[in-house]
Amino acid sequence: MVLVKESISIYNDLKPHMSLGMKTPSEVHEKASRDYLLAS
Repeated sequence: MVLVKESISIYNDLKPHMSLGMKTPSEVHEKASRDYLLAS
């Protein structure tokens, strides 16, 4: 189970994705959450 959690962390926090403009999923999610809260 540790290996799965580590793999997910690498995928979400360390590995940039071309489809996200070379940002990590965590970066995109954080910005979207912040923008949503500011718009409220």
